[in-house]
Amino acid sequence: MLTLIHHTDPGHGWLQVPAVILRELNTIDKVSGYSYYCERTDTFFLEEDEDVSLIIEPLRAAGEDIFIEELYQDPSFVRSLPRWQPKEETA
Repeated sequence: MLTLIHHTDPGHGWLQVPAVILRELNTIDKVSGYSYYCERTDTFFLEEDEDVSLIIEPLRAAGEDIFIEELYQDPSFVRSLPRWQPKEETA
């Protein structure tokens, strides 16, 4: 079973995901600039409305059991992290 933390505050939420999972699923290049990234721990905090689907759906399709732990803070420390900078597509 994979346990992930869903960080929330009064305005939004993010799912804490080790970057290795996104690399294994080949979805790291699809993460938007609305998510945050901690380079020190190589961890993403995926924006809950769009980016979370990059891992939840593929993991469930692969038969992975996922447990989501809720963590509420006001404000969440996630907002102090740098936003993810997606690579720009080349023409």
